[in-house]
This record gives sequence, C-alpha cells and structure tokens, in this order.
Amino acid sequence: MDPLKIFVKEDNSAVIKCPFCMSVRTVSAVKFKELNKVLKVKCVCKKVFGVKFEYRKMYRKETSLTGSYVNLTQTTDGGNITVKNVSMSGCGFTPLFIHNAEKDDNIKVTFTLDNNDSTVIEKKAVVRLSTKDYIGCEFVEKDAYDKDLGFFLMP
Repeated sequence: MDPLKIFVKEDNSAVIKCPFCMSVRTVSAVKFKELNKVLKVKCVCKKVFGVKFEYRKMYRKETSLTGSYVNLTQTTDGGNITVKNVSMSGCGFTPLFIHNAEKDDNIKVTFTLDNNDSTVIEKKAVVRLSTKDYIGCEFVEKDAYDKDLGFFLMP
C-alpha cells in the first residue's frame, strides 16, 4: 500500500484517517517538518500504515496533461510538454525536447485539462526548478482565481 499523503494545516496540525477502520486523529506535525520520509503510524485498531506529511500551501494534483511552453527570457526555448502535476499556484512538467530553461526564467505555460470541456489553461510563470527532464514553475498571477482550474483540482 502506498503511503497516505497527509496535508499539514497552517497551525502545523494534521488529520490522519486510518484506511482500515476509518478512525481519525489530529496530530502535531511540527517535529516532522524537517523529515522528508514516510513515517509508520499504528492505529488504535492495531494496523500499521505509512504516511507522508505534505507541507505545501496548495493542494497539488498528479496529472498527465498535454501542453506547451514558451521561454520568455530565452526566446529560442520552448515546445511541447507533459504536465505532471498542477496546483492553483504552479505546475511541474516534462519537456518533450532538450530545453534550456533555468531557474528564474519567465515562461508561459499552456495546457489542456482533461475535464468535460477540455479547458485550455494559459499562465505566465517563473521557473523555480529546472533539471534535465523536469521543470517546476510558480504561476505569476496568484491573486486571480481561476474557477476552471479550481474546479479541476477538487478532490
């Protein structure tokens, strides 16, 4: 069984729900913030399962969406991508080509949601992480609420 992803609230509390008996308990996640690993939890029902605390401010959904990006800083960089994850504040994607994107580059990302309307999302963003085969970016327009993206991200 994969570990449960547990979201940590702003007050550093986290709600853990046992996948076996559905019992719920709230714990303080302060002492686990620096640990980036799966923790084993033993429930009152005596079952043991793994949890991973997620300290992100925004829920991030795993995806496999088609799209493209254009590097506004390096105008010769851009092309087709597969968006691997998305949140209200950013996304992570795999370029389908050799890219030149670097941290702090300004980019424009366009991708199509796999919802009933095949909604096209277009966002300006800043590169926060760039490796050979992955780019993580933060959307620039954080104050604007995108209802289509928000609805798509609902669990």
